[in-house]
Amino acid sequence: MRLADGCGRVMDVRADDRVDDAAAESFEAMELACRAVGWEFVRAGTPDPVFMANVRWLARYRRRRCLRWLVAARLLDAFEEPAPLQEGVRAAGDRLVVLPVLFHLMWSGVLTTDLRGELLHDHSIVRKGRGR
Repeated sequence: MRLADGCGRVMDVRADDRVDDAAAESFEAMELACRAVGWEFVRAGTPDPVFMANVRWLARYRRRRCLRWLVAARLLDAFEEPAPLQEGVRAAGDRLVVLPVLFHLMWSGVLTTDLRGELLHDHSIVRKGRGR
């Protein structure tokens, strides 16, 4: 993959229980090859199930049809400082209208929270991200 700063990264995603001696050797060879061209090599094992559940949830809202600009502006104001998800939603308007926009902004990285610690909930702390 190409990172935002232009650097290259090769990632091998393989479940930990599928890494045998041959795979470990190939990882070492790939890391050397990547380093030779100034790239990074990362091996990612089995993904965290909580993280994956949160990503699957947010992926439902990835389409631009979930984005309403006026609601998005209110959400950005509501999360100017980090706050619990429910507080920001309440400040931005009707929950049924606001939540799809919030989740779209989270999918896009405009707003963010810890996706690894626990499943998204009303008290998840949301803050501005580095997204588009």
